[in-house]
Amino acid sequence: MNTTIELQHRNDSMLPLAAGFLLLFSRLFLIGRGTSTIPILALIYLSVLVVSRPAWNAIPASRALFPLLLGSGAVVCVRLFLSASFPMRATFTGVALSVLAAVAEEGLFRGALFARLLPRGRAVAIVASAVAFALLHVPFYGLSALPVDFGAGLLFAWQRSESGTWAVPAATHALANIVAVLP
Repeated sequence: MNTTIELQHRNDSMLPLAAGFLLLFSRLFLIGRGTSTIPILALIYLSVLVVSRPAWNAIPASRALFPLLLGSGAVVCVRLFLSASFPMRATFTGVALSVLAAVAEEGLFRGALFARLLPRGRAVAIVASAVAFALLHVPFYGLSALPVDFGAGLLFAWQRSESGTWAVPAATHALANIVAVLP
């Protein structure tokens, strides 16, 4: 009987991940629809956090500092050398929404998905969550952005692995999104 309950729990645990992916993918249908989509996008991002239920891990600040500094430095360096277009303007609302998007995506990819993959090994969790992250962004930015998104996914997943929490990649991702929307 324990085996049946355990298998049922494993099947159920895929539902939040699937719901999170579908919610993030649904943004594709909102592109170019104007400012009236801002509340809908905010609701989508908050819903992703709710359905993915990422665990909050209490970790020593010393464990988070190096991955946070390295990731933040990488984001700033990439911004200096690449000029990427971002579908959001540098308004207060645009910056707030891009930060919320980063936190929601990291809650799903490095919170829920990474944790689900970690029993299969650190390398699997890092690479698979980076691939999923990159593939989800293809419909929004095209295939040409795939290497950058995969690289960002690898960085965020490495940060998650090193720090033990998804808060570090969420902070770095939020910084990346802020830097991307600034002129």
